[in-house]
Amino acid sequence: MNWAAISAIVSAITLLLVAVGGGVMWGTLTEKVKGHTLRLNSHGAELATVDRRLNDHDVEIGRLKEWKEGYNAAARVSGRASEVV
Repeated sequence: MNWAAISAIVSAITLLLVAVGGGVMWGTLTEKVKGHTLRLNSHGAELATVDRRLNDHDVEIGRLKEWKEGYNAAARVSGRASEVV
């Protein structure tokens, strides 16, 4: 039996299996990265929408505070006791 030939065959098979396994893992990781990139892009768009909504709410809250201060000032001037808290 030629042990050198058997060793060469086993080494070639091992190298082939490692190369195939590495290729499969590379493809899987590449696919996951692409999927995560798509998710991140969609989250960016959603975050921009939420940011616009928060800005709108900040403006509305500011307007309500200004209205409340004006209403309370008018109530104090007119002598009415009903102030908005």
